[in-house]
Amino acid sequence: MRTRTSLSCGAGRRRGRSLASLVLGVAACGLPACAAGTTFGDFDSGGDGDGGGIDARVTPGGREGGKGHQDARPESAPIDSGAHDSGADVGSPAKDSAPEGATDAPAVCIIGGSTYPSGATNAADTCQTCDPAKSTAAWTSLAEGTSCGTGEVCHATACDPGCFVSGTYYASGAANPMNACQSCQPATSTTAWTNVTDETTCAGGSCCSGTCDDEATSPSHCGVCGSVCPSVADGTADCVSRVCGIVCNPGYVLSGSTCVVVSTACPVTFPDTTSTTGGTDSSGTLGVGGTSEYRWHAGDYVDSTFTCSNATITQLSVSFQMSDSTDSYCTGTLSWNVMVNGTVVGTYSWFGGLGPGTQTITQAYTFAPIAATAGSYTIEYIATSTVCPGGGNWDWIPGGSATMN
Repeated sequence: MRTRTSLSCGAGRRRGRSLASLVLGVAACGLPACAAGTTFGDFDSGGDGDGGGIDARVTPGGREGGKGHQDARPESAPIDSGAHDSGADVGSPAKDSAPEGATDAPAVCIIGGSTYPSGATNAADTCQTCDPAKSTAAWTSLAEGTSCGTGEVCHATACDPGCFVSGTYYASGAANPMNACQSCQPATSTTAWTNVTDETTCAGGSCCSGTCDDEATSPSHCGVCGSVCPSVADGTADCVSRVCGIVCNPGYVLSGSTCVVVSTACPVTFPDTTSTTGGTDSSGTLGVGGTSEYRWHAGDYVDSTFTCSNATITQLSVSFQMSDSTDSYCTGTLSWNVMVNGTVVGTYSWFGGLGPGTQTITQAYTFAPIAATAGSYTIEYIATSTVCPGGGNWDWIPGGSATMN
């Protein structure tokens, strides 16, 4: 006997196994989900004389051939398809169904029968990782140059000692193609060049702090790495034959280790008859000097003050004579200091006990700059030794010369 029943999405209508097959068939055909109360069509639950079974015709809206078909059963009555009841409402989505369009990728990789979480490293190759976004069935190679261990980076899918600099891999010990004083030293850095040891030979001389320098001429590494020639005002440091020197700017001259302004020479007559004398013996002016006066004590002096256009001076040249009235009763070296504006700039001396006679003194002194006092300089000679009692005496002879620079 054939029984015809309509399938609709009414609440409370239930299905058995044969109905479940029908619903799955509907879903597989891609028909849209229905709202409650919508009739999908009819099915026969009995035999029809040709072997029996379910004969279903699904028609959206419960219409077949354009005509409405009344459901053979009340809307609220369950569909009994046999002894088994699935307990699911017809038209309700399965509880484990994913939302339409969902594409969540698994967060694991299944490789060689083993499961690995995302980000896991291949124990056989540290340059491979589980990246489910790229593959869930195979290892994914890390980017070229990725650090894979101490002093190691990924290169050609393998973890090798080396450096990855500016997008290029270099083996350990490889030289920087742009600087022979740098190389790949992965123990120090895998991402930058490292300076080679100082004093390593290079085409231009020696490597110093990552730069090839000629130690014979480099003021920064004169003679040896790190030996810096001192800078000076009004001049430049210079290195000649591995030795530091100074080159003064135009208009300056080297004085000791400094550059001073080239000055105008200031020649003067000193000592002269008007020069001041003083000390233990015969103070006043020099006068005719020579044997007219007697001097033999330390502290006896002669000086004169002169105007000079130079703001500072660094040189003094002198030439003058002294009377020597010492005798052999007392012999020994007699000494004097030479002073400019109260600063000792040099000395002179001669051997006493050989008189009577004349001693000629010619000397040149170079010293640190001495500034003028109110545009003037005072030159002074002062005895630093004493003739022994009964040993004679000495004096300056006027008419000497001095030149200040």
